[in-house]
Amino acid sequence: MASVTLKVLEAYTRDVGRGVVRMDYDSMDKLEARTGDLVWIIGDRRTLGKVLPLYPSDEGRGIIRMDRLIRMNSQRAIDSQVTLEKAGDLSLVKEVWVKPEKETAPIGGPYISDALDGLPIVLGDKVMVPYFSGRLEFFVSKIEPPHAHIVNGDTKAHILDEAEKLRETRKKNTVD
Repeated sequence: MASVTLKVLEAYTRDVGRGVVRMDYDSMDKLEARTGDLVWIIGDRRTLGKVLPLYPSDEGRGIIRMDRLIRMNSQRAIDSQVTLEKAGDLSLVKEVWVKPEKETAPIGGPYISDALDGLPIVLGDKVMVPYFSGRLEFFVSKIEPPHAHIVNGDTKAHILDEAEKLRETRKKNTVD
């Protein structure tokens, strides 16, 4: 499978939170990827991003632009290198369980489903959900079926509640 390695730079402001990575047309050609295709982003961890072309002023610089979440999910920093591979056919997520990064206001699963619609996800990814004038961050803690990656309008989202978090903590403390 073809791959390309590019230098990581900050995303354009309009792309933040959208699961988008931008690369030049030469890199897209090497991967045989077109606008809207999904690519594996391989740093110290693998995650997914949706390909869009760079602005003309960035063409030919050997860079990829990605937001903070994608950098965190791939465990890569600005000015580091990341390897990309075109993702093959990926299946749809039927259900996803997310865990808030910190205590949040009450929010429902249908709201999370709508916010994640169209995003590629990987188990363990951090995702961002718009909430009033800010954003809430969640960790993807379970996906059904387990190897699915595409959230759509039919995906049901669940938020781990306090009791589940307590059980998880107890389980972890018992294992440690």
